[in-house]
Amino acid sequence: MDQIEERLAEEIRKYDHLYNPSLTEYKDAQMACNSWKEISANVGLQVDECTKLWRKIRDKFVLQ
Repeated sequence: MDQIEERLAEEIRKYDHLYNPSLTEYKDAQMACNSWKEISANVGLQVDECTKLWRKIRDKFVLQ
């Protein structure tokens, strides 16, 4: 993983409602949107870039 992917993964780790379907907040779209905005600001990428990169990272590890 390169540096930006690691920074993104570390930021997402703080928001377990984005990746843990057992949480009731998992389906809260407004909470997810707010979280992605915060992650985006902390990483320095646009929200859509963050979500695309997260899907790429997640798929790489889930499909192994």
